[in-house]
Amino acid sequence: MSGFDLRDFEENMASVQLRMPPFRIGFYQLAVLESGSGLVSTDGKKLQLGEHSLFFNLPGQIIYWDVAKNWKGYYLNLEEQFYTQALDGYPRLADLPFFRTYQSPIQLEEEEATNLLELMQRMQMAYRTENRYRRHILKALLQAILAYTLSAHARQADHQLEEVAQQGPAARFVNIVQERIRARSLGIDTAPLSPAELAQELFISPQHLSKVVKAATGYSPIRYLQHNLIAEAQKLLRATPLSIAEIGFQLGYEDPAYFSRLFKKVTGVSPSIYRNRAR
Repeated sequence: MSGFDLRDFEENMASVQLRMPPFRIGFYQLAVLESGSGLVSTDGKKLQLGEHSLFFNLPGQIIYWDVAKNWKGYYLNLEEQFYTQALDGYPRLADLPFFRTYQSPIQLEEEEATNLLELMQRMQMAYRTENRYRRHILKALLQAILAYTLSAHARQADHQLEEVAQQGPAARFVNIVQERIRARSLGIDTAPLSPAELAQELFISPQHLSKVVKAATGYSPIRYLQHNLIAEAQKLLRATPLSIAEIGFQLGYEDPAYFSRLFKKVTGVSPSIYRNRAR
């Protein structure tokens, strides 16, 4: 069905390759793990998943598929064209908060997991049944699934805000940098990313930011930014066909020559040599 696909982990794990080379995903993905556990690497971040984990992937994210064979649950693959019965306030899939930028997995509470798994099961039955109204039924069920997901996301976001409020400026700096770089890699964030702007966002002076970041990471803020941006560039060189200039531009470097010099300074080799060795 155009723009929509639903998979059962238990059935799919019996036939797909459990370990795959990194690839760039081309659609929105929402998955609920009913049982099973393990590590999955998505966009360079290792996720510890377990029973009742709800997790997401976005178009453009780089996926390292290495999953356990004992997984049970469901995953939805969606494209914008299928989302015609939109939720109030979210006219596009890209407007939903868990599809706007990288989102860490949500550990569902018992009732949340029960509701989502029941809806997924009903959706699977409808998907497998030839019916002239099947597309309408699937879209109605999708609305309910996304609404329950919004509720679970809001609950976790409130909890994370409480945790962030208790963190020091260095930890908040690290979190912001990692989130912004992932968003840049996906092409959905072009906000300025410099120590001065980040210090202002954290309501501290650049001098104080430099002091606390150096103590926490061993790097100055600008060096921490550069090393993380180049680490992201390495992932894009390994897993995408984007040119070196395109990768640099996507990460905020408009001058390809400067980007190549910085890449070599950080890694010891040029971007082209790194890409050739990674193949």
